Amino acid sequence: MGGAINGFHKITYPNGDRYEGDWVSNRAEGKGKFVYANGSRYEGSWRHNAMDGAGKLWFANADVYEGEFKQNQLEGHGKYTLSNGDCYEGEFRASLMHGYGICTYVSGDRYEGEYCDNKITGIGVFYYANGERYEGQLVDGRAQGKGSKFFANGDRHVGRWLDNVPHGEGTFYNKDKSYYVGQWEHGLLVQKVREVSAAMAQGLPAPGAAMAAVAAASAALGPTKSKLSPLAPKSGNLSAKPSHSGSSARDAAAIAASGASKGDTSAKASGKGSAPVSAKGPSAPSSAKGSATSASAAAAAAGGLGSAKSSQRGAPLGAPAPPASGSRRGLGMDSERKSANTIASPSAVTR
Repeated sequence: MGGAINGFHKITYPNGDRYEGDWVSNRAEGKGKFVYANGSRYEGSWRHNAMDGAGKLWFANADVYEGEFKQNQLEGHGKYTLSNGDCYEGEFRASLMHGYGICTYVSGDRYEGEYCDNKITGIGVFYYANGERYEGQLVDGRAQGKGSKFFANGDRHVGRWLDNVPHGEGTFYNKDKSYYVGQWEHGLLVQKVREVSAAMAQGLPAPGAAMAAVAAASAALGPTKSKLSPLAPKSGNLSAKPSHSGSSARDAAAIAASGASKGDTSAKASGKGSAPVSAKGPSAPSSAKGSATSASAAAAAAGGLGSAKSSQRGAPLGAPAPPASGSRRGLGMDSERKSANTIASPSAVTR
């Protein structure tokens, strides 16, 4: 093969590797496909004899990467799918998961958040197949720092974590809205600082507050007899005819006549304190209105108590570099999955 290689060419190397694609001055440059003797294959962009730009790489172990490359390394945004079905999509740096990414596991679990040098480190959210999730700080795939664990039954723990378990100050919220503040050490509750019932958490009267409100309303009413008019005639001779003048006399006479027509000579009003006259007074409704206002104020006061990857150097001239062996281990997906799924189960948080 004399002179420089330019344009489209197919070349087979002594070790069994094959390249077909664009060449510029003996270098793979442009679009091309490289099939490696070990079964791996790359198709995509080449620059200065190296995988560079957008491309797709099939590994011999059935892993697949599709995304951006830079000088034979996974660099930029890409999607890496393991042969077991686990998948990472996000940012890469020097063939390592680095930056923001989303990892979906065949188990149904999912992680969304930050990576650092192939490890889940930074701020992220773990979604579990059983309906639970963890949100907060993580180090090497484990809950560490400030975070919140949401349980499938509606409970949640908010506070500080260390090595996947509550450690330090935290608050445990029950699904009924009650909660308690405490101190945890390596997953164990060692001290309760404060506890709030469900009623107090929602601003409702605490147990016993309702009776206090009733007592306050009763005190505001005062003695009942001084507020309400008698509903029965006063003691005395009911058969005696009282003497009245004006409209009151006419009312009394009408009542007496009505009673006489029915053959009841005893149902006659006596004096000015008779029931028909007293019933006109607004004293009873007025007292009831006042008691309701007092009860509301008392109830409000009671309710207020609750407001409480492996790297490659540049390829030699004349032959594109093959993908690094053991790339799956370089990405760390298997080990990452193992640690990612070990964040504390509900039983690890002491209620």
